[in-house]
Amino acid sequence: SNQITGLQFSKMYGYLGQLTFTAQDTFLLDIFENNYSNYFEFNDMKAKIYTWNSVGMPVNYIVNQLYGASSVNPPYMVNVSCPTLFNPLLVPYPSLSQFGQSHDTIYVLNSANSNILQVMSISPKKFIYNITGTTNPLANPAIPNFILDTSRFGTKLKIEVPLWGKIKGFVHRDTISFHYNRVDELESILLRVNATNGFPVDAHIQLYFADSVYTIKDSLLNPYQQMILAAQSGPAPDLKVQTPTNKITDIVIDGTRLKALDRIKYIIVKSELWSYDYTQSDIKIYMDYALDLKIGAKVKFKYNYHQ
Repeated sequence: SNQITGLQFSKMYGYLGQLTFTAQDTFLLDIFENNYSNYFEFNDMKAKIYTWNSVGMPVNYIVNQLYGASSVNPPYMVNVSCPTLFNPLLVPYPSLSQFGQSHDTIYVLNSANSNILQVMSISPKKFIYNITGTTNPLANPAIPNFILDTSRFGTKLKIEVPLWGKIKGFVHRDTISFHYNRVDELESILLRVNATNGFPVDAHIQLYFADSVYTIKDSLLNPYQQMILAAQSGPAPDLKVQTPTNKITDIVIDGTRLKALDRIKYIIVKSELWSYDYTQSDIKIYMDYALDLKIGAKVKFKYNYHQ
């Protein structure tokens, strides 16, 4: 008897039937990764769904899930709604006369056709989507299909966030390790922060000193004070800052506060951002804006000299 095994094809023609498949993924938004509370309010933004298809057959996508999720801002999960776009999402495909070509399509969700601004209002740390695709959704054998060994189809999601809108008490929080065991040699530390700010954003920054179980023992700024002042936005429509602001802040750590540092294992950095005149005005962020932050220290030591 004869056997033919290991067949491979370079191209196939005809009706190739229905195939159902699923795809899911999580899209992280790094800008909100360490968000602790509150949010940005954007004037406009876009979510773009990219599809590409070089398979010569129609494909429909059903969007089962597409939502933004936040662990800190209620309601914590907001579904994306765009009635004019899906469901189903019909992906264009090449005809026989377009053999070997790919049809690439971009579907845009914006404030005019969806609730994307509502989704972004919770400062989501991630977008999650789950889709089901079906080839030849009409199950019509009269529609000619083809497929090559190089044919591909797929999707991806891209979020475009323009830096235009308001910042309402957006709180960013992070933790860093700290260890210093020679505090008995110190008498005092004077820290000077010289901040020249070209952004139309106020920044309230605080450092908390915590022990090994993250119990806060002290804070750097005591009493609390604002270290970075917002620069004033110019007139609409550009809203461009003309003159940066400057502020010098001196912080002294001495006495019992200084001695307590030997028990400190972590520094918790908390920053709270407010845009200039946030109750009335929008801001725009430009590429040439800059924040110049100079930090100096004057340390007073105890020194025992033995001749």
